[in-house]
Amino acid sequence: MEQFQRRRDETKDFDPKLILRFDLHRRVSDAEWKRSGLTVLDSSDQHAVIVFADDENLDLFRERLTKYAQGPGEPRPREDGKGETEPTAPHEGFFDAIDELRFTEPADRMSARLTDALSGDRGATRPFDVEFWFSSNQDTLEDWIREGSERAEESGGELLDEYVNRAAGIALARFRGDAGVVEALAELDQIASIDVVPAPMLERAELAQLQDISQLEEPEAPSEDAPVIGVIDSGILSGHPLLEAAVAEATALHPAFGEQGEDSDGHGTLVAGIALYGNVLAAARAGEFEPDFWLASVRVLDDDAEVPDSVNWVKAISEAVRYLAESWQARIINLSIGDSQNPFGGGKSTALASELDSLVRQFGLVLVVSAGNLRSDAINHEQWPDYLHGEGPNILDPAQASSTVTVGAISGSDGLSERSVGSTIDAVAVAQRNGPAPFTTRGPGVRGAIKPEFVADGGNCRYDHTTGSLHRDPALEVISTSARYPDRLLEGAFGTSFAAPAVTNVAGRLATRYPSFSANAIRALMLQGAAHGADVQRMMTDRYEDAEQRLHALCGYGGINWERCGFSDDGRVVMVAEDALRPEDFHVYRIPMTQAFTGVSGPHEISVGLAFSPPVRHRRFDYLGFQMDFQLARAIELDDLFDLAGAEFDSDGEKLSDYELSMRPTRTARSKGANQMARYSSTQRPREDFHDDWYLVVKSFNKWMPSSAAPQPYALAISIEVERTVELFAELEAELRVELELEA
Repeated sequence: MEQFQRRRDETKDFDPKLILRFDLHRRVSDAEWKRSGLTVLDSSDQHAVIVFADDENLDLFRERLTKYAQGPGEPRPREDGKGETEPTAPHEGFFDAIDELRFTEPADRMSARLTDALSGDRGATRPFDVEFWFSSNQDTLEDWIREGSERAEESGGELLDEYVNRAAGIALARFRGDAGVVEALAELDQIASIDVVPAPMLERAELAQLQDISQLEEPEAPSEDAPVIGVIDSGILSGHPLLEAAVAEATALHPAFGEQGEDSDGHGTLVAGIALYGNVLAAARAGEFEPDFWLASVRVLDDDAEVPDSVNWVKAISEAVRYLAESWQARIINLSIGDSQNPFGGGKSTALASELDSLVRQFGLVLVVSAGNLRSDAINHEQWPDYLHGEGPNILDPAQASSTVTVGAISGSDGLSERSVGSTIDAVAVAQRNGPAPFTTRGPGVRGAIKPEFVADGGNCRYDHTTGSLHRDPALEVISTSARYPDRLLEGAFGTSFAAPAVTNVAGRLATRYPSFSANAIRALMLQGAAHGADVQRMMTDRYEDAEQRLHALCGYGGINWERCGFSDDGRVVMVAEDALRPEDFHVYRIPMTQAFTGVSGPHEISVGLAFSPPVRHRRFDYLGFQMDFQLARAIELDDLFDLAGAEFDSDGEKLSDYELSMRPTRTARSKGANQMARYSSTQRPREDFHDDWYLVVKSFNKWMPSSAAPQPYALAISIEVERTVELFAELEAELRVELELEA
């Protein structure tokens, strides 16, 4: 503490804070730090913890350290009478876990990309983002931010914007200044990090294709009671003839946009067309544009498709989500925006991702987020898809958010446009048809969760052998509505930005058809309907020994379509359940085994989708407040099932996993996220001893929620499919004796 006092005596222009970094070789609980008089600010790194001390003398910590230094006490007889206990020093577990203790330093606070930016023109004035350590004491937090503002002004900078969310433990501010301002702020102990302003990765759309509006019937407005789907982007061209009838509102909330919600960049209009119609090209070819729901757009990007310098992007996006949820009761929202300079490399989540997770839980949302794109100079056509598994192609913030639905891209086409000159081999598509798109990014998400969950067509790129460069090709791109109307009606684009709204469209159609379903139920329906195409499975299996792991990292659970998510049919039945489960408890669902499943030969499948929205904390190692999991069991009596589900082993050493069916992905792989899917597949009918009812056990595990926490809502969707029968739906309907949630 002499070092801290000496620093306080030497520092005249700001007040040092007692914020310490402990390097650890094993984890220490928050409660143990509290007993030492220390408040944990960040435990997201399993090898380190950041703590704050109100007491600059560290009396409690020193008292415990003194007792520890006295060494082990005398051995004591064991309670069972078998010898003596091994003597330990007081608080030995706590202090033995600590490798090193030091004060945080300016270098700890400045990101590598900010340091690189400052190494150029040091006198250049630029906006930059600051995250403060979050204090639950409101006065303390306000003092910390105020001191930061004053220090920036004294150094010639200014505070542009600030945002605090106490529920998620977030305190952010945007400043503007030169290198001197950044370095002055970096000296403040209460600052956790300083970073450059996020820049969304947006591929600018070029003219791809023109459709003649006179040959199309202009869409009619959706029904008055149809739901409203939100789009947060660069705005939309609300007067576009294919969008106008379905636009509920196009607005901009932040004063930086001057109340102008129209799209000058084009990105948001492209996204809106896909969100509204799904496959826009197919609709144009059929000459039928029939919107199922309304669109409400909130603009957060300027004319250059960037967040304005004066706008904190976490605050802007949060306000947009809240506005859509509160003003329009939008439960489905598309966010095709990511920070191109901030790929998620594991570890703790970010402030924006935590904010989105909190909003999903608060408002009951299906929030669809794009995975983000690689830079064009990282695309290597000769090494596709190997380079997608190397260092660097990680999903972009906030795609790692746990309760959002993250979407990556596959390439729906590898056929090039006809060319009037040159041979047919002077250019190639980078990605194979239905393979991972050349620009898509990979997971996992927070704590190793499967991210992205879904993929959709995001387009492809062309490589020109003669020039050795990448080019746009309208035959490879996703077609959507153009903001250049009336000059252009439709145009093409590529990127995960345009894969995400295809998933949003399915979610919107589900919300339209099943208005009573919660957001969790809609997510669960999408999850059970996900599947990988045969092309990408074969490509991965032929190429890699760890094909399944790589497939999940790039393509999640696979692609979805309306038919698999929104309907049952004679040979495939989808059932939905919604409930709430206390932490450290379980539910059991009966799956009836009928003749159509047990007596028919050929392929059989059971798919399970589980969705829930747990509370999160930005800087906790255990990011989710609770986790859930499920097991599919057969050949067990119901009473025995309850006994084994409630305990790991019974008196005879049996465990539930002895009766569990193997599903893919495994429980270990899928149970880390809030969106889970697994599938049981068999090429033949079940054995005779497996003909009785099967059961699905859903479990909840508490991480850091209080024991008094309310039961947590969740939704379950189960699909049962038999390839060679037309009797499955009728038999299950009769067996359950209730109307199934999904109509044939």
